[in-house]
Amino acid sequence: MRRKQLLFSAILVALVLAFAEAASAVACGVLVRRGWMAQIPRLSDAQVRLYLARRDPLLGWGPATDGAGRVVKLQPRPDPAFPDTVPACAAAYGESFTAGSEVGEDGAYPHVLGVELGCRVANYGVGASGSDQALMLVRAQRHLDRAPVVLLGHISENILRNVNQYRVLLYPDQELYVKPRFVLAPRGGLRFVPVPVRTAADLRALPDHPERFLAHDAFLARPRPGFPYTVALARWALADFHVRAQLAGVPRHLPFYDPGHPAGGLALTTAILSTFSREAAADGRRPLVVLMPVGRDLVYARRTGRWPDQPLADALARRGVPTLHAGPEMLRRLGPAADPCTLFADCSSHYNAAGYRLFARVVRDRLRADGYFPEGGRAAAPGEQPRP
Repeated sequence: MRRKQLLFSAILVALVLAFAEAASAVACGVLVRRGWMAQIPRLSDAQVRLYLARRDPLLGWGPATDGAGRVVKLQPRPDPAFPDTVPACAAAYGESFTAGSEVGEDGAYPHVLGVELGCRVANYGVGASGSDQALMLVRAQRHLDRAPVVLLGHISENILRNVNQYRVLLYPDQELYVKPRFVLAPRGGLRFVPVPVRTAADLRALPDHPERFLAHDAFLARPRPGFPYTVALARWALADFHVRAQLAGVPRHLPFYDPGHPAGGLALTTAILSTFSREAAADGRRPLVVLMPVGRDLVYARRTGRWPDQPLADALARRGVPTLHAGPEMLRRLGPAADPCTLFADCSSHYNAAGYRLFARVVRDRLRADGYFPEGGRAAAPGEQPRP
């Protein structure tokens, strides 16, 4: 009888553990699909072929570059108000918030800005990219893009992308984006780290040996699904930065703006944007760094009076980098009674048409106030006294 009781207890425990493991595996799958839990998936042969077909060895993705690392042909987004043959008075770089995701070509902020200024603002936004890749693109096509004013848009969440190599570790449904990045050199400059995955064999080896390829990815240690799933789920709940931010009710990029954060995102992003400004000015162009808020920033600032990316704005100001911190002015113009989320497709996504329009007008007013584009006049050159 005693042996039967022990056997029954063992079977019961095994069933409970098996059920818990199965439930945890299902939960991990749901979390990955919702973008809350990181993964490093095994890619199908079709996915591998697609990645290799669109991969750019310098930029990761975007316009094609030649063997010297230069863009072969300018590829601004279509602008319904201005043909590409019209010389651009300004060029806008950034990611999907610059490209104009979730609105038509007539809703993107560079288009709205161009209409407001009365001249073409070339839109070189590349979706899913980081601020580091925007700088790489500015460099790669400087021999072709000679617009006198150049804008680099940095959405606040890009501080995460700037310390990331494999996008799927940040956005688990985007497994075909492997990017280059910069790291800080000993004297504070930027050292280029190329795309870490180059061949089909690399892609197939990546899930088993991620540390071999992603040594410079700040998110390699994020908890990921794997046996035992109960342990993986517990680690995720206790240690993942996304979970901690959700529980604290703050934007998940907020801690990365802390100067002491181990990822070093603040110092690196400051160096990236400062380098952009310095190189553009040395090239005879007028630069402006534009700090773009996401929905959670506006909600957080409305609630607390603090901006997640304020440390970056302060660091750029100390370096004398021309910078527009757009969030405070957008919130002021929105008014104290309006919900900031009305500017977005949803508050975790891109601006809607009204949001892009408001942002474009904030940029327009700053450009005019600083003499980049005097009313009815041409763009002022670096060092030139703006006309009243």
